[in-house]
Amino acid sequence: MPDGTTPPGDPDQQIDASVSVAEAGRKAAEAYEHLRRWLDGSGIHLPAPGTPYTTGGGGGGGQFQVHSVAELDALIQRWTDLRTQVEASGRRISAAMEALEPPARDEVSKQFTKAVAGNLALAHQHNSDMLRYTDEYVAKLKQARDAYAGTDSGNAAALQGRTG
Repeated sequence: MPDGTTPPGDPDQQIDASVSVAEAGRKAAEAYEHLRRWLDGSGIHLPAPGTPYTTGGGGGGGQFQVHSVAELDALIQRWTDLRTQVEASGRRISAAMEALEPPARDEVSKQFTKAVAGNLALAHQHNSDMLRYTDEYVAKLKQARDAYAGTDSGNAAALQGRTG
């Protein structure tokens, strides 16, 4: 037996420990499922345990191809709408953080609540990062729109000068 470790105990102690760990795992899974359903009802969707997920950007290589100012305006509106949704999710995450309480006074419940609080804090940070990203992206789209509109107007004026 390695130094600094405790012996596993007699068979009854080992069984009790295994039952306690299994029960804690079941309680944690139940609490996660309860939290997942509660958040789902408020519009925050946590994946079921073990669910793989993927993410992606706005087109091939993260680029958009637009052919008119109207298309850029529509794209800007989509990103502005997305920002509104991200902001609403942030409010729901904050509400969940404020409402979080251990389901019981035992140590397992306290530790699970601490873990959930940590995960919610990460979700809140991710939400803040997404807000910043959408703000910066909308600003870039607006700059592109202004440049496109200026070029479009200049080209139209040049064409009118040749034909007028």
